[in-house]
Amino acid sequence: MKAEDGGRNWLVGLVWGALGLGVLAVWARAASGVIPKFLLFNSDALYLPALVQDWAAGVDLSGWRFPPAPSIFPDAVVVGLLIQSLGDFRLATLLYGGLQALALTLAWRAAARAGDGAPNWFPLAVGLALVLLASGRYWLWSPMLVSGHHFSLLVGMGAGLALVLRLVRTRPRRAGWALAGLGLLVTALTASDPLFVLVFAAPAAGSLVLTAVVGRLGWRRWLPAAGVTAAAAAVGVGAQTLLWGAGAAELTPYWGWHAQGLARLASWALRTGSQQILLAVLWLAGMWAVVWRLPELTREVHRGARLERHPEALVVELVTRLFLLGVVVAACALIPVLSGSTVERQILAGVMLPVFFVWGFVGWPVHIPLSAGTCARQRSPEERLRSAMTLLAGVTCLAGLTYLGGWGQMGAFLRWRPAESACVDAALAVRAAEGGVPGWGLADYWQARPLRLFSQGGARLVPVQSDFSAQAWIHNFNDYRQRFTYAVVDTDPNWPARLDEGLLRARFGPPQAVFTCAGEEGEAESRVLFYDRPENADFQEQFWGHPAFARFEAAGEFFMFSAAQLASETGDRVGMGRQVREGHGPAGALVILDVSVPAGEYEVGADYASGDPQARWEAETAAGSQGGGLAPGEGQTPAVRVLVGAGEHLCWRLVYSGQGWLRVGAVTVRRLR
Repeated sequence: MKAEDGGRNWLVGLVWGALGLGVLAVWARAASGVIPKFLLFNSDALYLPALVQDWAAGVDLSGWRFPPAPSIFPDAVVVGLLIQSLGDFRLATLLYGGLQALALTLAWRAAARAGDGAPNWFPLAVGLALVLLASGRYWLWSPMLVSGHHFSLLVGMGAGLALVLRLVRTRPRRAGWALAGLGLLVTALTASDPLFVLVFAAPAAGSLVLTAVVGRLGWRRWLPAAGVTAAAAAVGVGAQTLLWGAGAAELTPYWGWHAQGLARLASWALRTGSQQILLAVLWLAGMWAVVWRLPELTREVHRGARLERHPEALVVELVTRLFLLGVVVAACALIPVLSGSTVERQILAGVMLPVFFVWGFVGWPVHIPLSAGTCARQRSPEERLRSAMTLLAGVTCLAGLTYLGGWGQMGAFLRWRPAESACVDAALAVRAAEGGVPGWGLADYWQARPLRLFSQGGARLVPVQSDFSAQAWIHNFNDYRQRFTYAVVDTDPNWPARLDEGLLRARFGPPQAVFTCAGEEGEAESRVLFYDRPENADFQEQFWGHPAFARFEAAGEFFMFSAAQLASETGDRVGMGRQVREGHGPAGALVILDVSVPAGEYEVGADYASGDPQARWEAETAAGSQGGGLAPGEGQTPAVRVLVGAGEHLCWRLVYSGQGWLRVGAVTVRRLR
């Protein structure tokens, strides 16, 4: 007996050692540069570190524009604790990856134990998958290291399944804590990532209801779990919409369904795994298993025999297979994204969908002991399972050893920062010595956050679109209240997010100074253009009149909207205003003010200069539309009074007829009552 226990302990140690070696293999491959730093430390991947940085600094978080899946639980909590305790988000990234692998293993091991499966399969399966993935294409396993990229869904599914199985095997009187835990888990994960409804809540609730109704097993054991799961998912979706819904509209244009999505998904998986054919085979085998077993599962549920003998095992199989089916449906719905721009394909195809593929690699060995349950132990003696695991653990360890060659480069990895970051720091120091006005900087979305987080000289940048308009995507919009003194422009002509330096110069004039920064590893250089003198107020204060900052809480309050920050149908932005000249723009609204304000009476007017004999202003009031012409020359439009009802918008515009020229500076709105 002692020898048997000793053998079992030796096997358990070997299996968990395979998991640890898999994590080390991934870390070593990251340190050796196999993963491009752009993937680990791009703006999307640094979203949670940036949020944690703002929180730790006591910054007002009300201006944050969150993504559709804000990943607050558990990602933000874990990342925040790691960064605050370690003080370095590069080291936190590696440790976060190890914790995710451990959490995935423990969650599914708990599900296996609850389902009477073979729990030691799980650390082995995860370790083997990590070794295989570390040997292949980087984008298939990098989501484990990157926070906020849906990996927690797999962990949550294992934990949720363990709670469901505990509920259906526990007497109803003792199920209170498990029901509470299941409800909290589903609510928190759904509010954090709505995809959890698709990958767990819907399959779990549907499977429980099906087994209760068809299997005639009694509602008191099954339907409470289904009801709590469904209700918690509904609460989570409502909380997500209420708390983080601002970012959901940003992704709406990307979602859709493609009739050939499944075929294209399989084709993409084969192309992705062409350098690692074993990975492609494993993924396709996992997906094929879903379709192959569904008809037989339907017959088993219809007969109900297996439900009466081993209901938990069938619940597990139903939930996991429906989950896999849901993953395929979600991936097919995202297929249109793969037909978008180069950046969309690289980010969404290289970061989001691989999380689904990970289940194809890890899922099939995980699924075998779970779905079989007690039957598997009756068919397969424990000795055979132990021998198989010993062999697999040994192979995993030997294979993992071959990928530890990059371990010696870990120090360089932890010291790495973008080449542009050091250059921007140096440029800021030079300009400060020359008497430039200190301030914030502008950059495209993919440069702004890495340059800010990796800066050692206090560089603070906010993202803007290619035309230098505000970027309403995953950042703190309150940052636009700052004074801006420089812009960082990527010179790569093939970079779709590149800022237009020519447009910058045309709008704000020549810069006070220009610094050139070499790109990362032979990439195109970047240029830092400074507008840091008092005469550059138009550049420095360009966002101060943005409609997002307008507040009219009491009578007498007023706000000056920058014409450059308002919508327009014609003309160009010049400094903080807009202008149009005959032959350089079509007739149309030069300025469109359309903002949501509290109900009340308002007064609207604008500074303008006109060489257009037919230019006019228009306003929408409670009595209908009114307007009037603009006299040629410089002046102010008549102060028109507009009555705005509850839920209505304040609407006013300045219209160019297509003759001469027209220029407008600021549009001033005052609340009268």
